Amino acid sequence: MVIPEQNFVKKDKSSVFLSKRIESKGNNYVIKSAEGNIIYPCEEDKLPLSLFKFIRHEHSKLSLFNKQYLTFVSPECWEDPFEYASFDEYNLDEGERLFCFCTTVSRSHGEESFWRRYDPTCEGNYVMWSLDFVKLINALSNVSKRKKVTFYIALIDYSFNKETVRQILNIKPTSTLQQIEQLCIKRKAFAHENEARIFAVINQDSKIKNVGNYLRVPLTLAKPINNGEKINRKDLGKNSILQKIVLPPYKPGHKGQFADHEYAVLQHIFNDNKRKFYEKFDIKIEQCGLYEVNYLDTSTILNKSSKIKI
Repeated sequence: MVIPEQNFVKKDKSSVFLSKRIESKGNNYVIKSAEGNIIYPCEEDKLPLSLFKFIRHEHSKLSLFNKQYLTFVSPECWEDPFEYASFDEYNLDEGERLFCFCTTVSRSHGEESFWRRYDPTCEGNYVMWSLDFVKLINALSNVSKRKKVTFYIALIDYSFNKETVRQILNIKPTSTLQQIEQLCIKRKAFAHENEARIFAVINQDSKIKNVGNYLRVPLTLAKPINNGEKINRKDLGKNSILQKIVLPPYKPGHKGQFADHEYAVLQHIFNDNKRKFYEKFDIKIEQCGLYEVNYLDTSTILNKSSKIKI
């Protein structure tokens, strides 16, 4: 039994390495299966390639406010015991620390499971980020040069059953790269996640320092819109790594609880404070319509909301 390799390929002259399953196609990137065929998790997830991140709204606000950044965490913080059992800092090359930023390459496949997992009572504590992949890796490339950080972008392999993963866990990595590759293996039960992981490796020469199990990587996610500044709404997100914010769905009701237009208004009110915050930035804002039977333009029906209580 050997640890499956990601076969990382270095991007230009920076210290950013991409899994060989992520290949350039013109000005974009595509994902390939282990057999080399181009795959798309869902029809609507075709080019351009984006990464999606479910994140607490409060953490999202902090990441956008003032000095912007992405928060990478140590694998020691992960919840799956099969994953943190495979991680040991003594496996890394001398003087190195490893952190990770987890995303998914598919918005639609498993979206309901993600909302349920992170916000099971539909309290609206989470939002979903949509990150432009090309802009993200270009930004990481600049950070790697300026801050002396190495990044590895990998796709998770879900082709293993529990017993096989147990056998792989018995293999002790002898380098940082082997440790990363071992952390890219998950059981078939998690295949709906379609996960892409960005690993950050720092050492004593790096100009970014961790705080405990967390590493903040400085990136310009989105441009703040100043008072009076005019931006064509069609251009929102064009210059931002963070191209879209998806607001959480309002809890679905039982049959006959409220009509379509009432649900749409409730959902609008439910996310009103979040919407007002994100409107301060060069980001598209989208309402998740997971439980909307018929799409309704909320702006045309808000006048009907006077008798609706949330």
